[in-house]
Amino acid sequence: QYTVYKCKDCPTLCLDSLVLQVHKFLHQDLTYFFCPDCDFVFGLPSKLKRHYFLSHEKILDSELEHVVDLESRVDITLKIQEHLTNSDLGKVEVVDNFLEASLDAKLILDEISMNEEVEKIPLHTLRQ
Repeated sequence: QYTVYKCKDCPTLCLDSLVLQVHKFLHQDLTYFFCPDCDFVFGLPSKLKRHYFLSHEKILDSELEHVVDLESRVDITLKIQEHLTNSDLGKVEVVDNFLEASLDAKLILDEISMNEEVEKIPLHTLRQ
């Protein structure tokens, strides 16, 4: 007998809650930045620049040239799901990196959304 985890947004079923957590990132409009010299993906441009400088000893000119497109984002997510289901311990770093990038991107999305809500509050209701 298996426990099955179902996505609320589509018919996808997962046998692992972590795989479902990774799958859910497909349904969010998150921006990722990729390293042009290796397979790392980041949710913040500052993390990409830091990684590039520390790992490759170079300065990245513009992170905007390294935004992951939607098709690649789907491919990355599906590969991560496959890695999780195969449970190879050597791939844990890749999964951790992707989850961290996703959480970074989600935090930025949440902050933007919160700022938009704050902007809607009438000034007379705010205490000064």
